[in-house]
Amino acid sequence: MAKILSKSGITTGNTVEAFHVTQSVDAFTGIDAYDITISGSLTVSGSLNFNGGVTGSSFTGSFVGDGSGLTGVGGDSFPYTGSAIISGSLEVTGSVNGRLNKNSITIDNSTGIAENISGSGIYPGMIVSVDLSQSNTNIIRLALSPITEYKLGARFEFYIAESPGTSAYLRVDTDGVATYQGNFLAVGNPFATSGSTQVNNVSGAGDVGDRIVITKISEDYWALEGAVKNGNKYSAS
Repeated sequence: MAKILSKSGITTGNTVEAFHVTQSVDAFTGIDAYDITISGSLTVSGSLNFNGGVTGSSFTGSFVGDGSGLTGVGGDSFPYTGSAIISGSLEVTGSVNGRLNKNSITIDNSTGIAENISGSGIYPGMIVSVDLSQSNTNIIRLALSPITEYKLGARFEFYIAESPGTSAYLRVDTDGVATYQGNFLAVGNPFATSGSTQVNNVSGAGDVGDRIVITKISEDYWALEGAVKNGNKYSAS
């Protein structure tokens, strides 16, 4: 049990004993555990350590400083389970594991893209708006990760938001092991594929509103579906 600083024996005219002074030194240097109550303001120009915890009323003032040395504040340190509210901006300088709670994303061909699909911020469950009008020549080529890295039912949906330039197109590759199986519904010229490892709109072709949906249905196959105006404007190989 923590000790309490005592004023016993400290009176006018009496001798100040050594323990009257050393109890305070022991309390503030941590040699002995004392209960200390502060009923005003506290200014700390060095470090402040709590070896026994803080009890009593909650802190209702303000903390001045950058907080860089604070750890385990309120028990809400990371990893954190529960709901969190950020009323401002959040900058992540490292990596983020898992998918963000984001349902849609827009990509365009203002620059050519040739990378893993997650490199463009696209994760299963997202609807991807594809603008192919920013360049006549830049293509968007996305590669799926190995199919074993996705859960069954993992789904990507792409739709053409702006018509492609004369040589622009969207292409989505599998890992080369898993293949596409399926067909597109089309107003004209239905499109079907079996055993293909890539799908794309034909260079410079494709209509606004065309949709391509890719869903993992086994450890070997992606279901390839679509709803397009003209199946002749798409190919798979």
